[in-house]
Amino acid sequence: MKKHNPLARADGFLCDFDMISEALDESCGTHVPAVHSVCIAVGLAGAALIFACGAPLKAEESRDWVWSPSGEVDTALLLWESRDLETARERLRAGDPVLEAAYGVLIAEADRALDQRPVSVVDKERKPPSGDMRDYLTFGPYWWPDPDSEDGLPYVRRDGVTNPESSVDRAAWSRMQRAVTVLVPAWYFSGEERYAQHAAHLVRHWFLNEETGMNPHLTYAQGIPGRMEGRGIGTIDISPRIAELLSCMQLLEESLAWTRSDARALRAWMGRLLQWIGDHEHGSAAFNRHNNIGTWFDVLVSALALYSGAHEIAEVILESVPERRFADQIAGDGSLPHELGRKRSKGYVSMNVRGFLTLAILGERVSLDLWRAGESGDVFVRRTLDWLAPFALGEQSWEWEQVAPFDDARFAILFHIAGRAYDDAHYLEIARSIGEAYSAYQRLQLFFPVPR
Repeated sequence: MKKHNPLARADGFLCDFDMISEALDESCGTHVPAVHSVCIAVGLAGAALIFACGAPLKAEESRDWVWSPSGEVDTALLLWESRDLETARERLRAGDPVLEAAYGVLIAEADRALDQRPVSVVDKERKPPSGDMRDYLTFGPYWWPDPDSEDGLPYVRRDGVTNPESSVDRAAWSRMQRAVTVLVPAWYFSGEERYAQHAAHLVRHWFLNEETGMNPHLTYAQGIPGRMEGRGIGTIDISPRIAELLSCMQLLEESLAWTRSDARALRAWMGRLLQWIGDHEHGSAAFNRHNNIGTWFDVLVSALALYSGAHEIAEVILESVPERRFADQIAGDGSLPHELGRKRSKGYVSMNVRGFLTLAILGERVSLDLWRAGESGDVFVRRTLDWLAPFALGEQSWEWEQVAPFDDARFAILFHIAGRAYDDAHYLEIARSIGEAYSAYQRLQLFFPVPR
């Protein structure tokens, strides 16, 4: 069966995407020209979504979307419930000891983030292939110069061994989003505008400033010198943090530091990135990955669509998750075979499960209950959490390769979020037992407070 890009746009013809193998990626053989709308016709065949673009579509089968600053945008936060944040703020004022500890961690991190200078894609020394310094550029992290080649080209792969020169713009992106995602909550819970003002400054500098703002595409993300300028898996550079960042920007709209004009401009920027994903072969390549890349691609597209007002696209993606992500990746025993074959298997398992949970949260925004999606009474997300639990608790030894250190306390995030969603005391206790001293887990209490 041929694979398709769910965001490919209509240009008057039926567009099939013949997939070819390129190194580790699947890349599209056809590039769909940009037009002024995204037309989607949806059908399901097995675990694959079939999207027809063009030729001709019945009115009831198609959806047109053009981002418009005057269009209606859902104000619901992507990742958090406003009532949870309000509850946490009220309990803080009442002296809740758990949340006071979480607040202390948050403010300490936010105070450090105030020292983060504005960063931009134009700061890098290496020019992208386009010559435009505003284009985002990274190389595949596990690719290195060939020691047997005079010029080191083409690069060769060493899975699990990170080339420090591969980051280019990735490190700056990480510093920006990490700072913003502590500064905005610090403003919300403290009421101190200095946190909001600095977060707004960092975001404007990265996205919106005419001289320093990143162009809304990832054409040159995770390229491989001597092999390819960019790859579809480059979406993973930003996808694991995008929903959290955009949730913060939604929250910041209540602040004087982030104007309506700022909000419109950022939503438009994210809409253009979504359109690029629909147009470019990298979008199809990422969509058709059967591991954490595909999971987080769905998070990326869904978050961008919800934030920029393209709700139909989010619905299409999220409705397909049970078959196309959960059933495809979660084995009968709950393990994740695609991740367990990696050299950093524990880290990739944790990352992918976090992606599953994020998709389930986003599903709530379009009235889909992905938490309980399953087959024969067996719930997919619970299946993989129950498989993971004895490893997280140290009751079983991890038998797969993990070449880099991994803090098992990171699993606490997964079990806390799931425990809240399922009202499962066992999951919550797992989280408490392994995450008590983990700062990210402590901070999480402010966003997913446990009912008293």
